[in-house]
Amino acid sequence: MNEVSNFWDGTHNGLCYNSTYDHPPYVPHVEGGKLNFKTICPSSLQYGGLHYNLHNLYGTLETRITSM
Repeated sequence: MNEVSNFWDGTHNGLCYNSTYDHPPYVPHVEGGKLNFKTICPSSLQYGGLHYNLHNLYGTLETRITSM
């Protein structure tokens, strides 16, 4: 596993803010039925921005470097 994870749903109490990042109008078919299943809330701020925007960045960069 090469992504941010905390093995909790969202925060330590399982709640995230009531925002469009945490509860979008359309949620793809994902395990647990929510975007914060076994990972931090999508609205969590990180050095590079929102977790919503950076969640798959590591995998994308790994793919990019190995395809060169």
